[in-house]
Amino acid sequence: GNNRPMPRPNETKSESPREIAGSPGAAAAPREGFVPGTGRPRARALPAAIVLLALSILLPSCAGRLDPEARRATQSYYWFLKSQYDELAHKDEEAVAALRKASEAAGEPYYLELETAKLLARNGRLDEARVRLDGAMAQNLDDPEPRLFAGYLASVAGRYPEAEKNYLEALRLDPKNEEAISYLGALYAESGRLDEASETFRDLSELSPASHLPDYFLGRVAQRKGDNARAARHFASSVAKKPDFVNALIELALINEQLGNARAAEKNYRQILRHRPDIQMAKARLARILVKAGKRSEAADLLDELAGAPQTGEDAALTIGLMFYEEGLFARAAGEFKRILRKEPESHKARYLLALTEARRGDIDAALEQLKNFPPRSELYADAALFRSSLLSSENRKLEALEALTEARRNDANSPMLLVATGRIMEEMDHLTQSRDLYLEGLKLFPDSPDVWFSLGVVEDRLGRKDECVKAMEKAVELDPGFADAINYIAYTYAEQKTNLKEALALAVRANTLKPDNGYYVDTLGWVYYQMKNFEKAFPLLEKASRLSGEDPLILEHLGDVLVKLGKPLLAAKAYSRALEQNHELPESIHEKLRNLESE
Repeated sequence: GNNRPMPRPNETKSESPREIAGSPGAAAAPREGFVPGTGRPRARALPAAIVLLALSILLPSCAGRLDPEARRATQSYYWFLKSQYDELAHKDEEAVAALRKASEAAGEPYYLELETAKLLARNGRLDEARVRLDGAMAQNLDDPEPRLFAGYLASVAGRYPEAEKNYLEALRLDPKNEEAISYLGALYAESGRLDEASETFRDLSELSPASHLPDYFLGRVAQRKGDNARAARHFASSVAKKPDFVNALIELALINEQLGNARAAEKNYRQILRHRPDIQMAKARLARILVKAGKRSEAADLLDELAGAPQTGEDAALTIGLMFYEEGLFARAAGEFKRILRKEPESHKARYLLALTEARRGDIDAALEQLKNFPPRSELYADAALFRSSLLSSENRKLEALEALTEARRNDANSPMLLVATGRIMEEMDHLTQSRDLYLEGLKLFPDSPDVWFSLGVVEDRLGRKDECVKAMEKAVELDPGFADAINYIAYTYAEQKTNLKEALALAVRANTLKPDNGYYVDTLGWVYYQMKNFEKAFPLLEKASRLSGEDPLILEHLGDVLVKLGKPLLAAKAYSRALEQNHELPESIHEKLRNLESE
């Protein structure tokens, strides 16, 4: 959270205890019954097999009596059905070959070209799919479907401008194409263009008012904006239209828990379990609510169900431990995780969570002891190494942290986050040139890692290479358009340099849209307005930023600066004094500002 003398470092990207334990969350809702990008449901296997058998019998006997064109059409239909059957039977190569034969028999018609492209894409052969798709689009310029599919392929590859262009072209050809509207809205949301996403999903709602999906998507956008109350209304509307839509019910239940609406959340979880009794997360969270409400007997029954569910004994025990952890009952949580380890010493999830719990209890040595016991084959090996190095660093044992990370990177050379953590320890030790060299070398291994580019940008900044810093941050944003830390970093750097302020303003607004109520992002926005000499707009933002950040000393200095510009020296002096109390890293500069106020 410290942003002096440089812009804010990236937030630590660590998994939450619940993510480590593997508890299921709410998945995004696909277009139900549809294969992505195909625009049609998959056929049932049995009817296709029957028709295929009939055609295979009839074709040889009829071939001599059909004119060439009819024969080609019949052969094409046979191969087309065979491709469908092969795909349903998971014979992917045979399916692709059959569809090619269907296309050849029919003289490469448009529809079969398009179907071949989709089939290739579903099998991961994207380059071949694009070639076939280009051929289909050349044959029919007025059909929105290939444009829609081209947008889907571009989106999967991260080429968002190209995807948007294709979706918009599909909508020009068919303004009421619901699939194009859905994909376009999802693209906007993924890119952080949340207002455009909301507008797009509202268009979908007007087009299909009875559908449950527009409200669900609008709810997800509202969540991204931090407006949980609005999100809850949208999810409730989605459930009203489709009472068994579990995705919306899960989101609604989680929001009600966050808002303290325990009764509503209890009702939501009961609805989920009526429709999907196999969702263990709903049972666990309902049990937790029931425990708080004093309904211990019913909660115990649910936990017994969890513990007795097939192949979920360890997961159920982890869930119970997590319930204690999240309630702050760390001794009981540690007891649960130790009990698991007595039965299953190789349970790396339990060991990681025990280390996390010991650290929260303040027993760092016990946590470090657990973290030493992760073999390189463990799926949590990198996480454990990162956590261990973080604890060692927090204990000012930097050299040990660096040694632990170096060893971890020898055992796991494919983790960009281990490389990033190593570079940051070097930065903390003021080995900036070595850190920069490490990131540059790392980019040869991980050229598409936004985290490595971001970390390179930070160290370039600390070395005073502002232009190189901005270039690295821009690359991070190019790779991950929703990377709010990098977006904010560029905005703050421009503000500090008093340059490109219009662009800085747009970037700061974008970062705040992606992560509302982040004190440091709000400070950046306020500081941009300050540098633009719009002090009236800067003041409430900097005041809010100070509150959200827990009175960060740099933000208090910014607040004092704007109060001086607004002619409020007493309040400015109070902000400066508070910055000193909060251990500002450059106290002499604050004393100088206080002396200037006294002389005036």
